[in-house]
Amino acid sequence: MTATILWFRRDLRLDDLPALTAAADAGANRVVPLFVVDPSLLGPAGPNRRRFLADAVRALDRELGGSLVLRRGHPQVVVADVAAEVGAAVVVATADFGPYGAARDDAVAKV
Repeated sequence: MTATILWFRRDLRLDDLPALTAAADAGANRVVPLFVVDPSLLGPAGPNRRRFLADAVRALDRELGGSLVLRRGHPQVVVADVAAEVGAAVVVATADFGPYGAARDDAVAKV
């Protein structure tokens, strides 16, 4: 069974999400939704931002029927580990053009 990972980052919605369409079109038997709690982003966040993020991730998991895979760690390690666990050859995500996001995505792509 093949899988595609749909890696949620900043865009925690299902409606009109281009990455969800791309994941569905990737031809895999299943789509594995993933959210990585990145210490590089969470560390400097204040309590209000952390609470907002936690609430948003819980809401996304409810929308997904409890199937969201939630991991903590550095994305370049976590995404590769989850891909190996579920047998995913493809990872899709919405673009992130910020300096950190672009560097993170390059690091993940090289793994």
